[in-house]
This record gives sequence, structure tokens and C-alpha cells, in this order.
Amino acid sequence: MSNVIKATFLAYFKNIKQVLFFSFAFLITFLIPFFAQMPTFMGLGGIFLRSGGIFLTLTPEDAIVIAFSTLLSLFFLSIGIVAINLLIKAQKTYTRTKKSTLKEFSLYTFKVFLIFLMFSFFQITLNLLGYLYNLQGVMYLLVFIISLFVFYAPAGIVIDELSIKNSLIYSIKFIFKKPNYFIIWLIFGAFSVSIITVICSGVEGFLFGFPISEFLALTFNSFFVAPLLIILQTESFLRKYPLLKK
Repeated sequence: MSNVIKATFLAYFKNIKQVLFFSFAFLITFLIPFFAQMPTFMGLGGIFLRSGGIFLTLTPEDAIVIAFSTLLSLFFLSIGIVAINLLIKAQKTYTRTKKSTLKEFSLYTFKVFLIFLMFSFFQITLNLLGYLYNLQGVMYLLVFIISLFVFYAPAGIVIDELSIKNSLIYSIKFIFKKPNYFIIWLIFGAFSVSIITVICSGVEGFLFGFPISEFLALTFNSFFVAPLLIILQTESFLRKYPLLKK
């Protein structure tokens, strides 16, 4: 299992220029909710949307801002994920980027965007229902279960060119078939975010009313942690192909 971690770091540093370039999409994804003045909070090197009862007090203008910002964030997130998946796919299969691949990029991005859009809709709806009926614990569990269908879906779309429906189904199948890779991803993600947060917490000062340490952690997470986690997903997904395990 340590091989997948090693392969992840090798892929990151071997393609570091391209990865850093594509990682700007993750930074933009995190910053859009903040600069759009959405009801957000910062923590663990990320910017998160407040849910629950906040939706009951929204004005029509607030709702439009949140909807537009969410769509924009999901769009850039989809671009970053698809780009890195294509990069790893090209490296593993020894193929060069062609005009046909560039055309497919828009299709992959659109499919991944739709998946994230559907997941966001269910997440917001379930969080709101949990708040209204005091069932937050149950709704969080449902959101987690739904996220399992989404987890490997982008890789399935880019690597195997699956449809949206099949990518969602295959994601949950792959997790149950290879749960060790999912567990490794969770541990690696939690460890990486925690380390970055601890390192950046020593930085003092404020920017836009928030600690500079949070923005520093956000930058590290955008250009280091997020792409590594995407690559780890892709490398894990490719483990089903014995010839691509190197």
C-alpha cells in the first residue's frame, strides 16, 4: 500500500509545473465564496459555507449570490480535478495531449461539474432538513454515504470514460472492493491538513479580518494538499490495472 503513496509523490514532483498551474483552480475555488461575501467561515486551511438555519434567513439577493458563487466554485473545482486526472492518465498510458483530448476535456469537466452540482444540492437540502427536524447526525451520515458515490466518479469519467451514472455506481463498488485505498486517502488527507494547519498557526497578523495563518494554510492546501489528494485518488483508481501499478 505504501507504493501508492510513493507513486503519488513521484507523479506530483515529476509533473510539478503542470500540477501547480492547474492548482490555481483549487485556490480560486476556495476564494470565490470568501470574496463573494457568502456566509462562510475559515478553518483547517479552507473556507466553508455555513449551512443549516442560515438558509432560512436569506434574502433573494443573498440566494442569487450564493447560487452563482457555488456554480463558479464547482466549475473551477471540476477543471482542476479533470486536468490533474488527465495529466496522470497521460503519464501512465504514455500518451500525448491531442486535439481530441482537448475536446474531451470540456466533456469530462461538464460531467464532473454536474456530479458536484447534484451532490451540493443533496448536501444543502439534507443539512437544511437536519436543522429543521433536529436530525443533523442522521443527515451528516446520509451526506457521507452519498459522497462515497461521488468519491471516485471523476476518475471513472476521465480514466475509463464512464457515463455519469456508471461512474457513480463504480465509485461505491471500488470503495467496497478496495477499502484500503479509501482509508489511506482519509488518513493521508487528515494528516496533511493537520500538519499544514499546525505549521501555519505560528504566523501572526490579520488579512481581511482573518488570521494570515489561515490564508497561508489555504495556499498550501490549494497547491500541495489538494493536488496530492487528487493524484492519490487517481493512482488508487489505476491500481485495478496491473500494468499501470508502477
